[in-house]
Amino acid sequence: SGCTQRNIRFQRIPPSNKLRSLSSDRQTLYYSEIRVLEGTRLLQTITPPHALPQPRAFDSDTAAQVTPPAANAPALGFSAERQLHALDLRDVNFDGFTDLGLPWDTTHNDVHLWYLWDPAAGQFRYSFALQGDLTIDAERHLLIETRWEEGPHTYSFNARGQICWQGPYEM
Repeated sequence: SGCTQRNIRFQRIPPSNKLRSLSSDRQTLYYSEIRVLEGTRLLQTITPPHALPQPRAFDSDTAAQVTPPAANAPALGFSAERQLHALDLRDVNFDGFTDLGLPWDTTHNDVHLWYLWDPAAGQFRYSFALQGDLTIDAERHLLIETRWEEGPHTYSFNARGQICWQGPYEM
């Protein structure tokens, strides 16, 4: 996969062992790290946080919305379950650069940790987590997160680049 800003590609590194799913005999895979490459040059290695850093959020209400429960944290890495939890590459903060959403949990909540491209540093920086299906309303500069049990929520960004929870989605 590549980003629009440069010739960047991603290399997903699985852990040395596979885990068996508790509910079936199929193999469940996790990635222990994501390598961000420009050509053959390593730009960055992203490892799954077992304790999430503080989100880059406007206020405590927003932080509560974009921080999933610690109990949902995968013990072994980013989910590699492609049918449910795919790596997501989109410009979610409307700055013209492709951002990186990494699947963090293996529940039906489908939480993605969003790493936003920092052009000054030439790397992705952790910013926030969103769950469920994500729709981008580029015209109104909104993110619409459709959660499994709660329905859609909307977010925008302030002038400092912090995510701001707007509340339940209204058409």
